[in-house]
Amino acid sequence: MGNDAGPDEKERPLAAVRAWLEATDPHASDPVVDRVLTPSSGGFSNGTWVFRARWRTRGAIEVERELVLRTPPAGPTFLHVPTLDLQADLMRGLARSAVPVPEILLRAEDGDGTPYFLMERVTGRPPADSPPYTEAGWIVDLAPERRRRVHEAAIEAMAAVHAVDPRPLRVPDLASPTEHRSALDIRLDFYEAYYDYAATELGAAHPHVERGLRWLRGNRPADEGESVLNWGDSRFGNLLFEPEGTGVTALLDWELACVASPAHDVAHWLFADRYFTEGIGVPRPDGFPTAEEQLDHYRALTGRRLDDLSYYDVALATQSAINVMRVARVSIDAGWLPATPGAGIETGSTLILRRLLGDAVGGSAAHFAKG
Repeated sequence: MGNDAGPDEKERPLAAVRAWLEATDPHASDPVVDRVLTPSSGGFSNGTWVFRARWRTRGAIEVERELVLRTPPAGPTFLHVPTLDLQADLMRGLARSAVPVPEILLRAEDGDGTPYFLMERVTGRPPADSPPYTEAGWIVDLAPERRRRVHEAAIEAMAAVHAVDPRPLRVPDLASPTEHRSALDIRLDFYEAYYDYAATELGAAHPHVERGLRWLRGNRPADEGESVLNWGDSRFGNLLFEPEGTGVTALLDWELACVASPAHDVAHWLFADRYFTEGIGVPRPDGFPTAEEQLDHYRALTGRRLDDLSYYDVALATQSAINVMRVARVSIDAGWLPATPGAGIETGSTLILRRLLGDAVGGSAAHFAKG
């Protein structure tokens, strides 16, 4: 689940806890942190510390909390834009909604001006990316009917996001459509800027991503339809579930949140579902609902037809292929992945994108993740 942090790694969480207690509890004293972990999978985009904080208040009362600290990454950002403020602002705004998110306790800057936020650690089970949740872990250990229920609960959580009006949230970094720039204009500009950054960092162009970007410009839906708040990174790896049940306890990782067609999130969810089976050559576990069954559940919940879904299938396959370029670069730099020709290019995401673009390609690609 994570790596034990050394003594130096405890200083930043402890400083954040002290700042939070100074702002909220004048009687707090003797704060300490322990059980400090830095997650070993996922979390490429920002620094993350998971830990326990303990202190005394009013002289004798002992208090204990499980907390999470997030900071900007120590090296190059995963995306081409910073995301820390976007995530903190959104989660703070969503605290008043039906969307389950961690409570933001403090937003501040440390002594050298580095921004951070401190949040409550939510109890829950995360589905794993490595090894994939379709191959091993608690989801495949469930009975088939409970595997189906986990999927349904995730779709219900995503639908709850789409029911939130983003305007009262007042999130400065959440770009919203205007009279002269539609939500799709914003997304296409985002994909292209993200690709330019990823290709520069990787030191390699991705011809199929470039094909996908051209296709998206040339095949825009005639009617963009409604735009809603999107989670942006809608997949199992960014959910927490009840320790012994199938209900969702939190939606995590909001760095790709956006205002877009609801099909953007749904296509991302279905792409991730496809990637962790077809994309890496893993048979679909018994009880996992099909894409059409998941769509039917979403449509029944929301009344939306998602007529533009096939367009966003290509959009999210393109975005996923760019994501993997960044994962590859980070993994190569960290020594997790050898710098071989095609690293970050010939991937499961590329395979699915090529099929969507009409290429007759077979097989599957090896899955890699931080680990």
